[in-house]
Amino acid sequence: MQFGLDYVSGPPIADLKVAGVTFVCRYLSAVNELTKVKILTSQEADTLLKADIAIVSNYEWYAERVLEGYQSGQQDAQIAASQHHACGGPPDSPIYFSVDMDLQGPEVVNYFHGVHSVLPLSRIGAYGSYKVIKFLLDNHLITWAWQTYAWSGGQWDSRRHIEQYENGMMVGGASVDYNHALTTNFGQWETITMIDLSNPDVAAHFEASGNGWKCKANGKLIHGAILTHYMTCGYKPLCGLSVAGLPESNEVPIENIGASAGYPFKKFAGHGIVVMFFERQAWIYDPQHLVDNPTGSGSVYSLHLYDLGPGTDPRVFDLKKQEAALSAHCSRRLTRQMPSSHRSRLWWRRPFGKVGDVSHYISYTGDIINNPYSIFSSFGYMTSQIISTLSNEESVIRRVNPVIEIGTYIDITTLI
Repeated sequence: MQFGLDYVSGPPIADLKVAGVTFVCRYLSAVNELTKVKILTSQEADTLLKADIAIVSNYEWYAERVLEGYQSGQQDAQIAASQHHACGGPPDSPIYFSVDMDLQGPEVVNYFHGVHSVLPLSRIGAYGSYKVIKFLLDNHLITWAWQTYAWSGGQWDSRRHIEQYENGMMVGGASVDYNHALTTNFGQWETITMIDLSNPDVAAHFEASGNGWKCKANGKLIHGAILTHYMTCGYKPLCGLSVAGLPESNEVPIENIGASAGYPFKKFAGHGIVVMFFERQAWIYDPQHLVDNPTGSGSVYSLHLYDLGPGTDPRVFDLKKQEAALSAHCSRRLTRQMPSSHRSRLWWRRPFGKVGDVSHYISYTGDIINNPYSIFSSFGYMTSQIISTLSNEESVIRRVNPVIEIGTYIDITTLI
């Protein structure tokens, strides 16, 4: 659990370090004579980050602002995003918007809809009481929650990321509020390792190409938001190079993935969503989070690999198509080689024998046609022992060394 502060004008860095502060929540706001004294500046942000004190962005103007509807939320989000960026805030980090009043929650719906018109839901947080935070989370209007003890009556929402538990405290001669971060990722931004082509390890694999990087090994290109993510992700020494490895593809529009499966993701066409495959991961650029919405993710995030989703290796779709074609081929061969007079009569059978403790069954033509592999799995138990114990007129399987036949019509070896 990390200890943090929020304040209008903060204590000296030395006092923050002595107090064990690891993060501060700092204000963004419309600029006027009253607010300019509390707004985060790029110089302050740089000083904090160099001291290894993380920053949480918090927009607040005047308390009643959140009651003024959609347009106010939209304007505030635009100001917040601009100031956050100007101070060096990462493009994917959230911004908390203050509801600094004793409200129920429904009163601020239109305001947060306005915020959402500017920022994706993955970047929207709120500061407020228990009732406000619970309402906004329950109604999917925010992703990040900073709850204050004020107006909360001792209740705490278990989904909160930050809790403000004491106001009006003093640190280094400044009035501050005390906070705890309850999760590892609570929307803080901090000193980020960032790679570029001046790094010899990176330059060994990439070269500049327009506004992007070209992989020397295969000519694949990384650019735009995916390149930004590659340059900063993972907090590893070589960021994306350490986490994802080299690119295996260029950006692929999501609607073009899975041609062998009939383009199953074409419903996402028109939203600018692209997927890029790397040696160790598959990434998607999906700023609206239409495909998935991993907790805390930004416009670029890693995809699931094992659910036949867009992160699946494209070769798997080709293999699935080949598998279906092979299954259909085997079904046709079985049907073609079995006389029609036998199809309905011979395949309804009781158990036809035992090998060891394993009972073998033949059900009916449909089972074998739909699952030709069941033939081979059954015969896998068979040895040179006598297989059938049925009477001669009912026997449909006999051993002919070294070939096993079904009836006198279908030779198993023709299907293998």
